[in-house]
Amino acid sequence: RSPNSWVDRTGSTMSVLPCRPTTRTVMEAMELERAAESKKKAAISEAEGKKRAAIEEAEGAVQSMKLISEALRSSPNSQEILRYLVAQKYVDANYRLGDSPNSKVVFMDPKALTEALGDLLYTEGGNPVGNSGGGGNGQAPPPPPPPLPPSDAKP
Repeated sequence: RSPNSWVDRTGSTMSVLPCRPTTRTVMEAMELERAAESKKKAAISEAEGKKRAAIEEAEGAVQSMKLISEALRSSPNSQEILRYLVAQKYVDANYRLGDSPNSKVVFMDPKALTEALGDLLYTEGGNPVGNSGGGGNGQAPPPPPPPLPPSDAKP
């Protein structure tokens, strides 16, 4: 019996054979380790880049809000500016919605849409935005459009 063998409880002889890794298997293992380390570094760099981008975007939004706030405080026609900004965001959102390649179905209450746009386009005095009341021809501006009748009828 060799020094690297023994007999187990069942009476079978067991042996330990020497196992020597080849240069090729060591090189493959080292290459796999390098590849895993490279992937790890790339994932960390990507995550840090996304984090920095999100922080800079948030800082830009804060700066933008500060500038708009200062402009509104110093402007006598701040309501008109706010209406313009809201209308611009509304148009941008609708453009992006229509620009995507997939199909869309948008359910809208026509009455609510008309009222919202009417609120955007007319000031508290009933004058259209940008018009101080006379329109330059000495006549009063037209009244806002009447709201649509309720659409309670179901098809």
